[in-house]
Amino acid sequence: MVKKVVIVGAGPSGVLLAHYLLRRGDKYQIDIYERRSDPRIVPFSKSRTYPLTLSERGISALSKIEGLLEAVKAMSVEITGTISHQTNGKTRFTPRRKPFLALDRTNLAIALLKKLSETYGDNRINIYFNHKCIQADFDNKTVKLRKSSLPKCQQISPLIMTY
Repeated sequence: MVKKVVIVGAGPSGVLLAHYLLRRGDKYQIDIYERRSDPRIVPFSKSRTYPLTLSERGISALSKIEGLLEAVKAMSVEITGTISHQTNGKTRFTPRRKPFLALDRTNLAIALLKKLSETYGDNRINIYFNHKCIQADFDNKTVKLRKSSLPKCQQISPLIMTY
């Protein structure tokens, strides 16, 4: 039996959750709802983003999905250490045993979304952009969403929340 899962948030965490669920086979049908527009079609100059660093834990999570780590590495800068500026004017380099990856959040989300679409197409996943979460009822496992162009809410169930 296929379980329907709703994920609120198409950021890196939400999309990575979809990857993890879908790699389990044909057990899940996933709908993702995101408040913002599709980052794959919004000009980068108009997107709101910030830099982030993926540590060993984040890199490990990406490596579990075939081809995902390679796609992210292609748009990242490898951080092999830290430079500290001391009060005496000298700098000190501290090397890392395992490098971090630095990139911006929007490009990470785009890489995750592209890989999700390439791997699963539209048959097991639907992504709805411009849908704002209005209310979540954890007891009844429902969430109310509002499409940005519509005044009324629609109620969706079941529910998985990502933050």
